[in-house]
Amino acid sequence: MNHKILAIYDQDEEYGSRLTEYFSKKQNHPYQIHLFTKKEAIQRFCKKNTITGLLISESSYFAEADELKTDFRILLLDCGFENVVGYSSIRKYQSCEKIWKEIVRLIGPDKFIGSTEMKRTKVIGVYTPIRRCLQTSFALLLGQMMAKKKSVLYLNFEPFSGYSRFQKTGANEDITNLMYFISNARDKFYQQFQNSIRSVCGLDYLPPAFSFIDLAIITSEQWLQLLHMIESECSYDFIILDLSDNLQGLFQILEQCERVYTITREDGISMAKINQYEQLLSETEYRGIIERTKHFKFPEFRSIPNEIDQLPFCELAKYIKIIIKEDLDEQLSEV
Repeated sequence: MNHKILAIYDQDEEYGSRLTEYFSKKQNHPYQIHLFTKKEAIQRFCKKNTITGLLISESSYFAEADELKTDFRILLLDCGFENVVGYSSIRKYQSCEKIWKEIVRLIGPDKFIGSTEMKRTKVIGVYTPIRRCLQTSFALLLGQMMAKKKSVLYLNFEPFSGYSRFQKTGANEDITNLMYFISNARDKFYQQFQNSIRSVCGLDYLPPAFSFIDLAIITSEQWLQLLHMIESECSYDFIILDLSDNLQGLFQILEQCERVYTITREDGISMAKINQYEQLLSETEYRGIIERTKHFKFPEFRSIPNEIDQLPFCELAKYIKIIIKEDLDEQLSEV
């Protein structure tokens, strides 16, 4: 892959290091991030290399920076002087994520995608017809474990996910809102996706649908289009789908998954539900889903944390690490 270079120049080494580390963890862009804290160092670098963009702190600004050949220049405002010719401006003292989103907005999503090599994304489904079996806790923990080594996006399709309790989101920032951009404004999809994305324990996720009605009316074709857009424009290694019966085209979506995890129980009613589900698959063109499915049974756990960011430290997490280690290592090694 031919990487572009985004240079960050800030004499405040602590601030610059934090910003550089955050940007470097972002996976869906073609940039190499280089930090400079001394004027002489960035000048030497630019004599031998062509930088694509320059992000410079206002208090570290020097006149010679205007002579550097770049596609774009952004001034990080810490003194309040916005009108510098040839520079866009962003307020410096805000979250790294907000600064990143401002860069995408100012420069345009076309500059942050379109690398010369298409990244292959693996889709993993988590689904069981059994209720209250820790499916979502399992899917979140799986995503958080994978996110330690790869870029992972988690999508929740529950009709009542309850996520609004954990994260305040705008009225137009949940997963169903992206459907408008697929149908009517594809050129703005990436920017809207970036505006909507959230992160917990290194795992990216889109806020789930607030209304089960909005969720239920989306067709299987639209869901498949969404997956295709994310795979082609957002460059994740893995997408984890936490699926529910409320979806149109559940089997079509499961068919896109290279691996499906299904949680089971040993009681008669639960086994009857699993058998009915798999019998229905076997009698349709989706019988191949069964071959790609792995089943797990969980013991009783004393407690499960109420907060998502505490999940990695609970009994369930320790148990999952043991039962899924071999399969997880295989999945990660293939990407």
